Amino acid sequence: MQNLKITIIRALLYVLVVIILHIMFVYILGIKIEGWSHKILRDILKSYASPLFYY
Repeated sequence: MQNLKITIIRALLYVLVVIILHIMFVYILGIKIEGWSHKILRDILKSYASPLFYY
């Protein structure tokens, strides 16, 4: 059970790192995204996190 918890935490941290890198690259490269709202950030989170919860 302890090994499963570590694996889940590790997977969530990897996804978080990828999301942060994605947002940083978009910002650094100056890619224009219209309406930097919470909806776009939520969609980015869903697109990266959905493989974790898919069986």
